[in-house]
Amino acid sequence: MIEPTDVAIDTLLAELRDRLDDSVDAPTTLRGLLEAVLVVGSGLELDSMLQRIVSAATALLDARYGALGVRAADGGLSEFVYVGINPTQREVMGHLPEGRGILGLLINDPRPVRLGDLSKHSASIGFPPNHPPMKSFLGTPIMVRGKVFGSIYLTEKLGAPEFTEEDEVILKVLAMSAGVAVENARLFEGSLDRERWLTAMASINSRLLMGGSVDETLSMLTGQVRELARCAGAYVMLVDGHHGRLQAASPAAPCGKDKRFDLTGSPVLKALKSRQPMHLDTLEGLPPMEQGDEGHAVVLPLSATSTVTGVLVATREAGTEPWDDEDVARFESMANLAAVALEFAEQQRKKRLLDVLADRDRIAQDLHDNVIQRLFATGMSLQSATADGADTARVVEVIRHAIEQLDRTVREIRTTIFDLHTTGAAASNSLRRRL
Repeated sequence: MIEPTDVAIDTLLAELRDRLDDSVDAPTTLRGLLEAVLVVGSGLELDSMLQRIVSAATALLDARYGALGVRAADGGLSEFVYVGINPTQREVMGHLPEGRGILGLLINDPRPVRLGDLSKHSASIGFPPNHPPMKSFLGTPIMVRGKVFGSIYLTEKLGAPEFTEEDEVILKVLAMSAGVAVENARLFEGSLDRERWLTAMASINSRLLMGGSVDETLSMLTGQVRELARCAGAYVMLVDGHHGRLQAASPAAPCGKDKRFDLTGSPVLKALKSRQPMHLDTLEGLPPMEQGDEGHAVVLPLSATSTVTGVLVATREAGTEPWDDEDVARFESMANLAAVALEFAEQQRKKRLLDVLADRDRIAQDLHDNVIQRLFATGMSLQSATADGADTARVVEVIRHAIEQLDRTVREIRTTIFDLHTTGAAASNSLRRRL
C-alpha cells in the first residue's frame, strides 16, 4: 500500500500551517482536514471511495455543491460523481457534464482553478436548462502516478462570496490524499482481478485434466475472457492457410460455429506470421464480427508446441479504454490454455485412432485364424468325399455342409467389414454392434 508521505504533501501542509497561524480556527481546520483525509483513505472499493472524496471535500470547505469527474481515454469524463443536487433537480437537468468548458480545462490543463464567478471565465460554456445557479468555483486535479485521474469541483461557497487561498491549499492536500487512496484502491482491484483470472485458468485446467471436450473447454475459455476483460466479444479461430474456421465464440456468433472465412489481407494472418500479440484500432478484417468496424481489438496467436494453430481475438467497443500490458499478458495465458486444449484434443484423436487400428489388427488376426481353420476343415471334408467307394448320399451331405460353412464364413467376413466401416452413435448403439 502507498502511504501519503510525498514531499509535495509536506510542502502544502507547511504552507497551510503558515496561512492558518493567525487564525482562531486553525486547530479546527487542521483537525477537519485530518478527518477528511482519514475518511477518504478508508476502504478500498473505488466507486464508494469517489463518493467519499466528494462528500469530504464539500463538507470540509463549506461548499453547496461538489463533484468528481473521472478522466476518460478520449479526454472527456467517463464517470461523474456529485453531491448537493437532490433527485428532483437531477431528473429535470438532462445529461451529466461531459468534460467541456471549465471542467474540460482542468482535464486538459491540470492546475487548480479558483473563480469568484465561473460564468465570466473565457472557457465557460454556460449551464444546461434547469441547472441550479452556481457562481463561485474551486477545482483541482487528482493525480495518480503523474497522470490525471480526474478532478474535484466545488461550487457555491457557503457564508462567503468565493473560495479563499486557504481553501485552495486544503483542496490540494485533499486531492493528493485522494490520489494516494485511488492508487491503493486500484492496486487492490488489480489483486482481485489477478485472483479472478487465476481462478478461471485453474477451472479451465481442471476441465482439461478431467477429459472435457475441446468445444466445451474453448466455449468456457472465451466466456471467461469476455467476462473478466470486459470485452464486447471473444472468439477462437483455427487457421488453415488463408482460411479460418470459427471454433468457439462468446457471445455466440450469428454466423454459427464452424463457419469458414477467407482471411486474405486480414490482420489475423499478420499476427500469425509475427507470432506476437497485435493491437488493432479497428475491427476491420476481423471475422466473424458483424457490428461494423468501430472499436478496437487484440489478436493473439495460439502456439501449440512448434506450430501455430489459430488465434484468440478479444474486441471492445469504440470509446472504451485500450488494454494495458498486464491485460495482454493475461490474454496470452488464456491463449496458451486454448493452444493446450487444441493440442490435447489432437493427441486424444490420435490416441483413439491408434486404439481403433490396434483393435482392427486384433480383429484381423482373429478373423484370419478363424477363416483358416474353417477352410482347412472344409477342405478335409471335401477330400474325404473324393475317396473311392464313398457313398453318394454321404458325398452330397459333405458338399452341402461345406457350402454352408463357406457361406457362413463369407457372411461373417462381410459383417466384420461392415462394422469396421460404420461410425456414429446409431451404429454404436445397434444390437449387432453390441453383440
